[in-house]
Amino acid sequence: MPADAPDRGEVLTRLAADGVSARRGIMAAHLEAPYKGTGRVPLPVTEEITARTLILPLYHSLTHEQVEHVVSALKAALGR
Repeated sequence: MPADAPDRGEVLTRLAADGVSARRGIMAAHLEAPYKGTGRVPLPVTEEITARTLILPLYHSLTHEQVEHVVSALKAALGR
């Protein structure tokens, strides 16, 4: 990801403002609240993926127009 790219939180906020319901993506259990403060082995790839991924709308009745809206909103949220 380019250094000037918005962080995931910004992207999610921008998507929500454009009417797209998205959420954070891959979740690493060892980073979740119940495990904070416990000893763990660093998992740098998992942690990087956890920080960068998000889940976009995907369901069987999603129309082509809705897909286009999601794509346009994502491009705008990423500044493209």
